[in-house]
Amino acid sequence: MLEGLTRVLSEHFEVVTRTNPLEALSLLERDGNFAVVISDVNMPQLDGLTFLRQVQALSPTTTRLALTGARIVNPFGLPPDAVFRIIAKPCPPDTLKELVLDAYHYHALMASSPIQPIKSLLPNLARALAHPVVISALPEPPALPALGRVGLRMTTRTIELLPGVTLLGRSPTCHIPVDDPQLSRRHASFTHGEGVLTVRNLTGTKRLLVNGLPIEGDEPRPLQVGDQISVGSQEIEVCTLGDYRPSREPSQRLPRGSSPAGASDGAPTLGKLAEIANKCARLGQRRDAERILRPLLDGLLRYCRTGQAPLPEDVKLAIDLALGVTETAHGGEWISYAFALLSEVGLPPEQEVLERLYRIIPVTPGISMATYRGYVETLTRLQDRFTPAQRFLVRRVQGLEAALMRSAHL
Repeated sequence: MLEGLTRVLSEHFEVVTRTNPLEALSLLERDGNFAVVISDVNMPQLDGLTFLRQVQALSPTTTRLALTGARIVNPFGLPPDAVFRIIAKPCPPDTLKELVLDAYHYHALMASSPIQPIKSLLPNLARALAHPVVISALPEPPALPALGRVGLRMTTRTIELLPGVTLLGRSPTCHIPVDDPQLSRRHASFTHGEGVLTVRNLTGTKRLLVNGLPIEGDEPRPLQVGDQISVGSQEIEVCTLGDYRPSREPSQRLPRGSSPAGASDGAPTLGKLAEIANKCARLGQRRDAERILRPLLDGLLRYCRTGQAPLPEDVKLAIDLALGVTETAHGGEWISYAFALLSEVGLPPEQEVLERLYRIIPVTPGISMATYRGYVETLTRLQDRFTPAQRFLVRRVQGLEAALMRSAHL
């Protein structure tokens, strides 16, 4: 089977193969230059789950494909994010090539992200076809901490830390690769979630200082905004990034027919990250799309609650993104978000948004009735300011209550 896969893929991709799991792990740890890893689910030499955890720890940024001969799609009950795709054997050659190309495109997409950037590993496509290599499931990303968006300010760049774990080190497979001979391949890990930001020294021997004091052992050390981290020859500051950054300057005219693409200085904006998240969603990575969007969407809502006015096109984009996530995830959290955001800006939704709400709400459980009713109260209080067309939209918003009552019983 390995020879057949190599023959099919080597016409288009650079292929490296291993049949021994320990050799595969050693190669991954030593070189790390693999954008995609393909593995059979059944492994004779080593327990699969144990091996998956080791591979994930060594190369968290590699896209994963799993092969299985079972007749059902997911015979092992793998979580959605355990692998990029599960491929049933036998797989037609053209289909296999398309799936591998999709996996590479996903790797390239994440490599170009302005958040937790991943250095592009090879100009062409490097592939490891290791019989026992599959990466284990990523943990459910935690909610955004109360401290808001937070990042690491380095000498030449500032990097946003998303909820979850971020690795920093010399290896190109780290989320934040740093070309510094004083660093270990995997030197430090930052965990951002549940209201806490922490850092761990993964080396056991090399230094990692926080405000001049060394971190002893591998216990996580809580961090606060303003803390100074010394690692290798690098000086890093924990910083806030602000809740919301407009997709363009208010004085910048938006060309007709165009969408907000982001400020010219390259800082992550809602418009920029929306493009990345939409590509993730099209590649089937809904959870990654939501993880990218959550900090900015939550930040936009907090920004509005301070009494500041965001760009109208960013509000429209945020509503569209929230409903898009709902349509794929079938959960009510983001519909509640849409009601809360619209309530803060004090406007009824556009007709197109209302049509989507009437379609989505009856099949979506978990929508906050209190948030919806608060929105209706806001519209009722402000309706004297509205045009006749807007007052008609307000009545349609009021008509959503029957659909919400039905969804409450799902």
